[in-house]
Amino acid sequence: MPRLKSGRTVGISFEPYMRLLRSPPGGRHYGTDIHFRLHVHRPMDFLQFASVLEYDQNGPFPPDGMAIRSDYLVSDLALGKSDWLEDEVDEFDAWISSKADLGSWLKNCFDEATLVTRPKHVFRTFSDEGYRELKSHSDAVDRLFSLYPIVSFFHFTDIRNIPIIKAARGIFSTNVIAAAQIPIATLGGDSNSQLSDKRKGMDKYVHLCMFDQHPMEYRARQDGRILQSRFLEIDREVLREKPDIRFTSIMANTNGARLLTLGEAMDQLDFEVVCTRMDLSDATQMQRVLAARKYELLVPHSVADKYIRNL
Repeated sequence: MPRLKSGRTVGISFEPYMRLLRSPPGGRHYGTDIHFRLHVHRPMDFLQFASVLEYDQNGPFPPDGMAIRSDYLVSDLALGKSDWLEDEVDEFDAWISSKADLGSWLKNCFDEATLVTRPKHVFRTFSDEGYRELKSHSDAVDRLFSLYPIVSFFHFTDIRNIPIIKAARGIFSTNVIAAAQIPIATLGGDSNSQLSDKRKGMDKYVHLCMFDQHPMEYRARQDGRILQSRFLEIDREVLREKPDIRFTSIMANTNGARLLTLGEAMDQLDFEVVCTRMDLSDATQMQRVLAARKYELLVPHSVADKYIRNL
């Protein structure tokens, strides 16, 4: 249990979510920590989160001492997501990365468990402002679905990756793939595209598109990176699971691409063309379709296999 340079002492606790996983299977479970709602569907969902407790510096450690909530939830740890100092982030990162026994403990608790220590983010539990942001996103999802009968989004990949996606129980961002050493057969983007994604922070997202066609998929086949492509159909409910999703009106690593919240996207993107059969012989309608084919939906870190309709 590390004592950071600031004097902060932290430990990891997986309660109260352990209780949810011990409950009978079926249905959707909710773990609540103050205003934070964690949707727990299976152990792999749960493994993305752990509560960080802060202990009384002058008292004994638990179980003899009393733990107080530090109001942090850990899923990957990154400077800028909390008020932690940079050296605290580095210290905590080094500590959790060194705990091979933590991974063993997880595997003893669950049939399938993987401890991914990079990339890391620290999230505060929701303040009133955070709760309002979550509610605003939920309302925007309801409004989107009421206005536009969108059923699915899409993610293209090489068919050689399908067994790996099944084994990993989902699609992961390229930074998680690298951190967890997931043996993906091939990536869709070339080396320049991957470098651009990393430089602009787009490597932390799973990139989805609006149609089962995309300019990058065509280019990947032409360049030989993808031998035979498969467009995976992603259920629209993925929008509800992650309120920090973003949209772009052009390919996300393009210069000038702006990340849009769902509310902003509804004001700026042409969702009508996404869910309406257009007359492609009409030049104006064809241009709308071509523009919408460049839209991207960015999902942080992962898309669980429960959302993949044709895996």
